[in-house]
Amino acid sequence: MRVLAIADDLTGAAETAAALRETVTNVTLLLDADLTEEPDEDTSVGSHAVSASSAVVLDLDTRSAEPAAIAPRVRRATLGTPHDLLFIKVDSLLRGRIDLVLSALPTQGVVLCPASPRLRRTVEGSVVTVAGRPLSETDAWRHERTDAPRTVADAIGDRLWSPLDLTVVRDPQSIRSSITTAVRSGRTVLCDAVDENDLVRIAAAALSVLPRPALAGSASLARAVGMSIATGAPASDHAIRGPEHVSRLPSDAERPALIIVGSAEPIAQAQLAALSDGIPVIRASAQDLAHPERTAKTVRAALAGGIAAVSAVVEDGTSLVSAQLARVTAALAGDDPDLSLILIGGETARRALDAMSVSHVDVLGSVHRRTGEVEPGAVRMRTPGGRLIITRPGSYGREDSLTVLVDDLTARAVSKGNHA
Repeated sequence: MRVLAIADDLTGAAETAAALRETVTNVTLLLDADLTEEPDEDTSVGSHAVSASSAVVLDLDTRSAEPAAIAPRVRRATLGTPHDLLFIKVDSLLRGRIDLVLSALPTQGVVLCPASPRLRRTVEGSVVTVAGRPLSETDAWRHERTDAPRTVADAIGDRLWSPLDLTVVRDPQSIRSSITTAVRSGRTVLCDAVDENDLVRIAAAALSVLPRPALAGSASLARAVGMSIATGAPASDHAIRGPEHVSRLPSDAERPALIIVGSAEPIAQAQLAALSDGIPVIRASAQDLAHPERTAKTVRAALAGGIAAVSAVVEDGTSLVSAQLARVTAALAGDDPDLSLILIGGETARRALDAMSVSHVDVLGSVHRRTGEVEPGAVRMRTPGGRLIITRPGSYGREDSLTVLVDDLTARAVSKGNHA
Protein backbone atom coordinates (compact mmCIF):
# COMPACT_ATOMS: atom_id res chain seq x y z
CA MET A 1 0.00 0.00 0.00
CA ARG A 2 1.34 3.41 -1.01
CA VAL A 3 0.96 5.91 1.81
CA LEU A 4 1.11 9.66 1.33
CA ALA A 5 1.37 11.77 4.48
CA ILE A 6 1.29 15.57 4.51
CA ALA A 7 2.24 17.87 7.38
CA ASP A 8 2.24 21.62 7.91
CA ASP A 9 5.71 21.84 9.44
CA LEU A 10 8.97 19.91 9.48
CA THR A 11 8.85 18.54 13.02
CA GLY A 12 5.33 17.23 12.39
CA ALA A 13 6.48 15.62 9.15
CA ALA A 14 9.48 14.09 10.92
CA GLU A 15 7.29 12.72 13.74
CA THR A 16 4.95 11.19 11.18
CA ALA A 17 7.79 9.64 9.18
CA ALA A 18 9.35 8.16 12.33
CA ALA A 19 5.98 6.79 13.46
CA LEU A 20 5.34 5.12 10.10
CA ARG A 21 8.89 3.82 9.93
CA GLU A 22 8.30 1.61 12.98
CA THR A 23 6.22 -0.74 10.83
CA VAL A 24 6.25 0.52 7.23
CA THR A 25 9.34 -0.05 5.10
CA ASN A 26 11.00 2.62 2.95
CA VAL A 27 9.74 5.92 4.34
CA THR A 28 10.93 9.05 2.52
CA LEU A 29 10.64 12.60 3.85
CA LEU A 30 10.62 15.28 1.14
CA LEU A 31 11.11 19.00 1.60
CA ASP A 32 11.73 20.28 -1.90
CA ALA A 33 8.46 19.53 -3.69
CA ASP A 34 7.22 22.47 -5.78
CA LEU A 35 3.83 23.01 -4.19
CA THR A 36 3.12 26.56 -5.24
CA GLU A 37 1.20 25.85 -8.46
CA GLU A 38 -2.06 24.05 -9.15
CA PRO A 39 -1.58 20.41 -10.25
CA ASP A 40 -1.92 19.30 -13.87
CA GLU A 41 -1.85 15.98 -15.65
CA ASP A 42 1.92 16.06 -16.09
CA THR A 43 2.70 16.85 -12.45
CA SER A 44 3.83 14.24 -9.95
CA VAL A 45 5.23 15.57 -6.71
CA GLY A 46 7.99 13.30 -5.48
CA SER A 47 7.05 10.59 -7.96
CA HIS A 48 10.67 9.37 -8.03
CA ALA A 49 10.28 8.39 -4.38
CA VAL A 50 6.76 6.94 -4.54
CA SER A 51 7.68 4.01 -6.73
CA ALA A 52 10.47 2.96 -4.39
CA SER A 53 8.77 3.69 -1.07
CA SER A 54 5.89 2.37 0.94
CA ALA A 55 5.37 5.84 2.38
CA VAL A 56 6.18 9.38 1.29
CA VAL A 57 5.91 12.21 3.80
CA LEU A 58 5.73 15.79 2.53
CA ASP A 59 6.38 18.86 4.63
CA LEU A 60 4.03 21.39 3.03
CA ASP A 61 5.52 24.17 5.18
CA THR A 62 2.10 25.83 5.65
CA ARG A 63 2.03 26.40 9.41
CA SER A 64 3.02 30.05 9.00
CA ALA A 65 2.02 30.45 5.35
CA GLU A 66 -0.56 32.94 4.13
CA PRO A 67 -4.05 31.34 4.06
CA ALA A 68 -4.32 31.74 0.27
CA ALA A 69 -1.16 29.64 -0.20
CA ILE A 70 -2.40 26.61 1.72
CA ALA A 71 -5.01 25.11 -0.63
CA PRO A 72 -2.75 25.08 -3.73
CA ARG A 73 -0.01 23.27 -1.83
CA VAL A 74 -2.42 20.68 -0.47
CA ARG A 75 -4.01 20.07 -3.87
CA ARG A 76 -0.64 19.83 -5.59
CA ALA A 77 0.57 17.28 -3.06
CA THR A 78 -2.53 15.11 -2.90
CA LEU A 79 -3.47 15.15 -6.58
CA GLY A 80 0.08 14.99 -7.88
CA THR A 81 1.38 12.09 -5.78
CA PRO A 82 0.10 8.52 -6.34
CA HIS A 83 -1.20 6.95 -3.14
CA ASP A 84 -3.64 4.41 -1.76
CA LEU A 85 -3.94 5.96 1.71
CA LEU A 86 -3.74 9.62 2.69
CA PHE A 87 -2.64 10.74 6.14
CA ILE A 88 -2.88 14.35 7.22
CA LYS A 89 -0.70 15.22 10.21
CA VAL A 90 -2.72 17.44 12.56
CA ASP A 91 -1.25 19.25 15.53
CA SER A 92 -2.47 17.66 18.76
CA LEU A 93 -3.14 21.18 20.10
CA LEU A 94 -5.14 22.03 16.93
CA ARG A 95 -2.69 24.73 15.81
CA GLY A 96 -2.45 25.52 12.12
CA ARG A 97 -5.24 25.99 9.59
CA ILE A 98 -6.78 22.53 9.81
CA ASP A 99 -9.99 23.85 8.20
CA LEU A 100 -8.19 25.07 5.07
CA VAL A 101 -6.18 21.87 4.72
CA LEU A 102 -9.24 19.63 4.98
CA SER A 103 -11.25 21.80 2.59
CA ALA A 104 -8.54 21.46 -0.07
CA LEU A 105 -8.50 17.65 0.01
CA PRO A 106 -9.84 15.69 -2.96
CA THR A 107 -12.13 13.78 -0.59
CA GLN A 108 -14.68 15.09 1.90
CA GLY A 109 -14.83 11.95 4.02
CA VAL A 110 -11.94 12.12 6.50
CA VAL A 111 -11.49 10.27 9.80
CA LEU A 112 -10.02 12.76 12.28
CA CYS A 113 -8.57 12.28 15.76
CA PRO A 114 -5.85 14.67 17.05
CA ALA A 115 -5.28 12.79 20.32
CA SER A 116 -1.71 12.14 21.45
CA PRO A 117 -2.09 10.06 24.62
CA ARG A 118 1.68 9.81 25.24
CA LEU A 119 1.66 13.59 25.69
CA ARG A 120 -1.48 13.45 27.86
CA ARG A 121 -3.48 15.07 25.06
CA THR A 122 -6.76 13.26 24.66
CA VAL A 123 -10.16 13.80 23.03
CA GLU A 124 -13.49 13.24 24.78
CA GLY A 125 -16.80 14.62 23.58
CA SER A 126 -14.84 16.16 20.68
CA VAL A 127 -12.96 18.31 23.23
CA VAL A 128 -9.16 18.18 23.31
CA THR A 129 -7.86 17.98 26.86
CA VAL A 130 -4.28 18.64 27.94
CA ALA A 131 -3.30 16.86 31.15
CA GLY A 132 -6.99 16.70 32.04
CA ARG A 133 -7.84 20.34 31.24
CA PRO A 134 -9.79 21.49 28.17
CA LEU A 135 -7.43 22.97 25.58
CA SER A 136 -9.31 26.27 25.55
CA GLU A 137 -8.62 26.70 29.29
CA THR A 138 -4.84 26.23 28.98
CA ASP A 139 -2.15 28.63 27.77
CA ALA A 140 -1.11 26.33 24.91
CA TRP A 141 -2.19 28.94 22.37
CA ARG A 142 -0.48 31.89 24.06
CA HIS A 143 1.74 32.51 21.03
CA GLU A 144 -1.12 32.22 18.52
CA ARG A 145 -3.06 35.16 17.11
CA THR A 146 -6.46 33.78 18.12
CA ASP A 147 -7.94 31.84 21.02
CA ALA A 148 -7.83 28.04 21.06
CA PRO A 149 -10.92 26.31 19.65
CA ARG A 150 -13.28 24.90 22.25
CA THR A 151 -13.86 21.68 20.30
CA VAL A 152 -12.36 19.80 17.39
CA ALA A 153 -15.44 20.75 15.39
CA ASP A 154 -14.57 24.42 15.89
CA ALA A 155 -11.19 23.78 14.29
CA ILE A 156 -12.57 22.34 11.03
CA GLY A 157 -14.71 25.29 10.05
CA ASP A 158 -18.08 24.74 8.36
CA ARG A 159 -17.50 21.13 7.33
CA LEU A 160 -20.23 18.60 8.08
CA TRP A 161 -19.13 16.23 10.81
CA SER A 162 -20.18 13.16 12.77
CA PRO A 163 -18.92 12.52 16.31
CA LEU A 164 -17.84 9.07 17.48
CA ASP A 165 -17.61 8.80 21.26
CA LEU A 166 -15.62 6.19 23.15
CA THR A 167 -18.57 3.80 23.31
CA VAL A 168 -18.66 3.67 19.52
CA VAL A 169 -14.87 3.71 19.07
CA ARG A 170 -14.50 0.69 21.35
CA ASP A 171 -17.20 -1.38 19.65
CA PRO A 172 -15.73 -2.96 16.48
CA GLN A 173 -19.04 -3.27 14.67
CA SER A 174 -20.31 0.18 15.63
CA ILE A 175 -17.15 2.04 14.66
CA ARG A 176 -16.96 0.38 11.25
CA SER A 177 -20.59 1.07 10.40
CA SER A 178 -20.40 4.64 11.73
CA ILE A 179 -17.30 5.45 9.68
CA THR A 180 -18.84 3.92 6.56
CA THR A 181 -22.08 5.90 6.90
CA ALA A 182 -20.37 9.21 7.67
CA VAL A 183 -17.77 9.01 4.90
CA ARG A 184 -20.36 8.02 2.30
CA SER A 185 -22.26 11.20 3.16
CA GLY A 186 -19.09 13.30 2.85
CA ARG A 187 -18.80 14.04 6.55
CA THR A 188 -15.66 14.39 8.64
CA VAL A 189 -15.61 11.73 11.36
CA LEU A 190 -14.53 13.18 14.72
CA CYS A 191 -13.30 10.35 16.92
CA ASP A 192 -12.71 10.40 20.66
CA ALA A 193 -9.58 8.68 22.02
CA VAL A 194 -7.94 8.60 25.43
CA ASP A 195 -5.27 5.92 24.95
CA GLU A 196 -3.10 4.44 22.21
CA ASN A 197 -5.38 1.44 21.76
CA ASP A 198 -8.27 3.75 20.89
CA LEU A 199 -6.15 5.08 18.03
CA VAL A 200 -5.40 1.53 16.87
CA ARG A 201 -9.14 0.83 16.82
CA ILE A 202 -9.80 3.95 14.76
CA ALA A 203 -7.05 3.22 12.24
CA ALA A 204 -7.96 -0.45 11.86
CA ALA A 205 -11.65 0.31 11.40
CA ALA A 206 -10.99 2.99 8.78
CA LEU A 207 -8.64 0.76 6.82
CA SER A 208 -11.07 -2.15 6.93
CA VAL A 209 -14.10 -0.30 5.49
CA LEU A 210 -12.71 2.49 3.29
CA PRO A 211 -11.35 1.58 -0.17
CA ARG A 212 -9.16 4.72 -0.24
CA PRO A 213 -8.77 5.81 3.40
CA ALA A 214 -8.05 9.40 4.46
CA LEU A 215 -7.16 9.87 8.12
CA ALA A 216 -6.05 12.99 9.97
CA GLY A 217 -4.44 13.17 13.37
CA SER A 218 -1.30 13.23 15.46
CA ALA A 219 1.83 11.16 14.96
CA SER A 220 0.30 8.68 17.41
CA LEU A 221 -2.50 8.03 14.91
CA ALA A 222 0.10 7.70 12.13
CA ARG A 223 1.82 5.03 14.21
CA ALA A 224 -1.50 3.21 14.57
CA VAL A 225 -2.08 3.46 10.82
CA GLY A 226 1.32 1.94 10.14
CA MET A 227 0.62 -0.91 12.55
CA SER A 228 -2.75 -1.58 10.92
CA ILE A 229 -1.14 -1.70 7.49
CA ALA A 230 1.58 -4.06 8.69
CA THR A 231 -0.65 -6.45 10.64
CA GLY A 232 -4.07 -6.22 9.05
CA ALA A 233 -5.44 -7.20 12.48
CA PRO A 234 -9.04 -6.33 13.42
CA ALA A 235 -9.41 -3.40 15.79
CA SER A 236 -10.65 -5.56 18.65
CA ASP A 237 -7.79 -8.04 18.37
CA HIS A 238 -4.73 -5.83 18.25
CA ALA A 239 -3.06 -3.92 21.07
CA ILE A 240 -0.40 -1.31 20.46
CA ARG A 241 3.16 -2.23 21.28
CA GLY A 242 6.10 -0.04 22.05
CA PRO A 243 8.45 1.01 19.25
CA GLU A 244 11.69 -0.79 18.74
CA HIS A 245 14.79 0.89 20.11
CA VAL A 246 16.94 2.48 17.42
CA SER A 247 20.58 2.01 18.28
CA ARG A 248 23.02 4.90 18.20
CA LEU A 249 25.50 4.91 15.39
CA PRO A 250 29.04 4.60 16.78
CA SER A 251 30.52 6.76 14.00
CA ASP A 252 28.51 9.72 15.30
CA ALA A 253 30.00 9.61 18.80
CA GLU A 254 32.86 12.00 18.16
CA ARG A 255 31.07 14.47 15.91
CA PRO A 256 30.70 18.06 17.14
CA ALA A 257 27.09 19.00 17.87
CA LEU A 258 25.24 22.30 17.71
CA ILE A 259 21.88 22.90 19.39
CA ILE A 260 19.66 25.56 17.77
CA VAL A 261 16.63 26.68 19.80
CA GLY A 262 14.28 29.07 18.00
CA SER A 263 11.22 28.30 20.07
CA ALA A 264 9.75 30.81 22.51
CA GLU A 265 8.22 28.04 24.61
CA PRO A 266 9.20 28.33 28.32
CA ILE A 267 10.02 24.62 28.49
CA ALA A 268 12.62 25.04 25.73
CA GLN A 269 14.39 27.71 27.75
CA ALA A 270 14.23 25.52 30.86
CA GLN A 271 15.82 22.70 28.87
CA LEU A 272 18.70 24.97 27.90
CA ALA A 273 19.23 25.87 31.54
CA ALA A 274 19.38 22.17 32.43
CA LEU A 275 22.29 21.45 30.09
CA SER A 276 25.68 20.60 31.51
CA ASP A 277 27.81 23.49 32.75
CA GLY A 278 30.37 22.39 30.15
CA ILE A 279 28.05 23.24 27.25
CA PRO A 280 28.14 26.94 26.40
CA VAL A 281 24.78 28.56 25.61
CA ILE A 282 24.84 31.65 23.42
CA ARG A 283 21.70 33.77 23.73
CA ALA A 284 21.56 35.82 20.54
CA SER A 285 19.53 39.00 20.32
CA ALA A 286 17.84 40.27 17.16
CA GLN A 287 20.77 42.64 16.74
CA ASP A 288 23.22 39.73 16.96
CA LEU A 289 21.25 37.69 14.43
CA ALA A 290 21.11 40.60 12.01
CA HIS A 291 24.84 39.94 11.55
CA PRO A 292 24.94 36.16 10.96
CA GLU A 293 28.66 35.94 10.20
CA ARG A 294 29.54 37.74 13.41
CA THR A 295 27.24 35.49 15.41
CA ALA A 296 28.62 32.43 13.62
CA LYS A 297 32.13 33.46 14.61
CA THR A 298 31.09 33.54 18.27
CA VAL A 299 29.51 30.10 17.96
CA ARG A 300 32.57 28.65 16.22
CA ALA A 301 34.67 29.59 19.22
CA ALA A 302 32.12 27.98 21.55
CA LEU A 303 32.19 24.77 19.48
CA ALA A 304 35.84 24.27 20.33
CA GLY A 305 34.65 22.13 23.23
CA GLY A 306 32.63 19.89 20.89
CA ILE A 307 29.10 20.98 21.82
CA ALA A 308 27.41 24.38 21.94
CA ALA A 309 23.89 25.81 21.96
CA VAL A 310 22.39 28.93 20.40
CA SER A 311 19.10 30.38 21.61
CA ALA A 312 17.33 33.32 20.03
CA VAL A 313 15.87 36.07 22.17
CA VAL A 314 12.45 36.25 20.50
CA GLU A 315 11.56 39.88 19.90
CA ASP A 316 10.28 40.22 16.35
CA GLY A 317 8.31 37.03 15.79
CA THR A 318 9.17 33.38 15.25
CA SER A 319 9.39 33.54 11.43
CA LEU A 320 12.01 36.30 11.44
CA VAL A 321 14.01 34.66 14.20
CA SER A 322 13.92 31.31 12.41
CA ALA A 323 15.21 32.85 9.18
CA GLN A 324 18.02 34.60 11.02
CA LEU A 325 19.01 31.46 12.93
CA ALA A 326 18.95 29.54 9.64
CA ARG A 327 21.63 31.80 8.16
CA VAL A 328 23.86 31.25 11.20
CA THR A 329 23.27 27.49 11.05
CA ALA A 330 24.04 27.31 7.33
CA ALA A 331 27.30 29.24 7.81
CA LEU A 332 28.46 26.87 10.54
CA ALA A 333 27.34 23.75 8.68
CA GLY A 334 29.23 24.94 5.63
CA ASP A 335 32.41 25.08 7.71
CA ASP A 336 32.13 21.53 9.01
CA PRO A 337 30.37 18.70 7.13
CA ASP A 338 30.60 16.55 10.28
CA LEU A 339 28.72 19.03 12.47
CA SER A 340 25.60 17.36 13.87
CA LEU A 341 22.55 19.52 14.55
CA ILE A 342 19.74 19.53 17.09
CA LEU A 343 17.00 21.80 15.76
CA ILE A 344 14.25 22.77 18.18
CA GLY A 345 11.03 24.19 16.75
CA GLY A 346 9.32 23.27 13.48
CA GLU A 347 9.91 26.52 11.65
CA THR A 348 13.45 26.78 12.96
CA ALA A 349 14.22 23.30 11.63
CA ARG A 350 12.66 23.90 8.22
CA ARG A 351 14.35 27.25 7.64
CA ALA A 352 17.71 25.75 8.64
CA LEU A 353 17.41 22.87 6.17
CA ASP A 354 16.28 25.26 3.45
CA ALA A 355 19.32 27.45 4.12
CA MET A 356 21.53 24.37 3.77
CA SER A 357 19.77 23.42 0.49
CA VAL A 358 18.57 20.10 1.90
CA SER A 359 15.77 18.74 -0.29
CA HIS A 360 15.08 15.44 1.45
CA VAL A 361 16.26 13.43 4.43
CA ASP A 362 16.45 9.81 5.46
CA VAL A 363 14.51 9.32 8.69
CA LEU A 364 16.41 6.98 11.02
CA GLY A 365 13.80 6.77 13.76
CA SER A 366 12.66 8.24 17.05
CA VAL A 367 15.13 9.19 19.75
CA HIS A 368 15.01 7.01 22.87
CA ARG A 369 16.16 7.58 26.41
CA ARG A 370 18.59 5.09 27.92
CA THR A 371 15.60 3.42 29.57
CA GLY A 372 14.15 2.69 26.12
CA GLU A 373 11.40 5.30 26.54
CA VAL A 374 10.65 7.37 23.45
CA GLU A 375 11.63 11.03 23.72
CA PRO A 376 8.42 12.76 22.55
CA GLY A 377 8.65 14.35 19.13
CA ALA A 378 12.42 13.85 18.77
CA VAL A 379 13.42 12.31 15.44
CA ARG A 380 16.85 11.39 14.16
CA MET A 381 17.57 11.83 10.44
CA ARG A 382 20.43 12.05 7.93
CA THR A 383 20.88 14.44 5.03
CA PRO A 384 22.08 13.13 1.64
CA GLY A 385 25.54 14.43 2.57
CA GLY A 386 25.59 12.32 5.74
CA ARG A 387 24.94 15.03 8.33
CA LEU A 388 23.12 13.75 11.41
CA ILE A 389 20.19 15.91 12.55
CA ILE A 390 17.64 15.65 15.34
CA THR A 391 14.45 17.71 15.20
CA ARG A 392 11.88 18.23 17.94
CA PRO A 393 8.92 20.58 18.49
CA GLY A 394 9.64 23.44 20.88
CA SER A 395 6.89 22.61 23.35
CA TYR A 396 7.84 18.94 23.85
CA GLY A 397 9.90 17.14 26.43
CA ARG A 398 10.88 17.32 30.08
CA GLU A 399 13.57 19.65 31.42
CA ASP A 400 16.33 17.16 30.63
CA SER A 401 15.18 16.67 27.03
CA LEU A 402 18.07 18.51 25.37
CA THR A 403 20.51 16.52 27.49
CA VAL A 404 18.88 13.32 26.20
CA LEU A 405 19.22 14.53 22.60
CA VAL A 406 22.88 15.47 23.05
CA ASP A 407 23.53 12.12 24.69
CA ASP A 408 21.89 10.39 21.74
CA LEU A 409 24.14 12.23 19.30
CA THR A 410 27.39 11.88 21.16
CA ALA A 411 26.89 8.61 23.06
CA ARG A 412 28.12 10.27 26.22
CA ALA A 413 26.11 11.68 29.10
CA VAL A 414 26.27 15.41 29.67
CA SER A 415 23.44 15.92 32.13
CA LYS A 416 24.06 18.42 34.89
CA GLY A 417 25.09 16.66 38.06
CA ASN A 418 24.40 13.19 36.63
CA HIS A 419 27.04 11.27 34.76
CA ALA A 420 25.58 7.82 35.19
